[in-house]
Amino acid sequence: MYFSKEFRRKQRRDLTYLILEYINYYNMPHHVIEFVIKSFHFQHIFLSYFSLLFLPKAAFINVFWASLFLFSLFFYLDGCVLSNVEYKLCRNKSKFINIIDPLLYVLGKEINTNNRYFYTLYFALVYFAGCIIKFVHIYSNN
Repeated sequence: MYFSKEFRRKQRRDLTYLILEYINYYNMPHHVIEFVIKSFHFQHIFLSYFSLLFLPKAAFINVFWASLFLFSLFFYLDGCVLSNVEYKLCRNKSKFINIIDPLLYVLGKEINTNNRYFYTLYFALVYFAGCIIKFVHIYSNN
């Protein structure tokens, strides 16, 4: 039951609507909140890669565990809750930009749900491969 696709997607949808309830409580325009969430969402990726290269051991390990938790949620919930929240807050659905879309454009790939999911997994696995290399480097030098 807990691992069926329908159950996991329902959990993602319920979490999305819970977040939207909290957002609506503050009476802030949706386009402003969408911008703030998308900015954080986009920056998190680059800051995670930055941590892979430059942060000291303890900070890197904390970012790694946080990233692993978020990736586990993405994988379990069969998609990203933040992307769903961003989409629900977007006024013009035809102009919605997912955070993976710029990379899909650079790669010349079609913008669709399957490519968004697949390439998000791909880039996350590249990040975690880099983390493993950093762990080997950190612990082999001690």
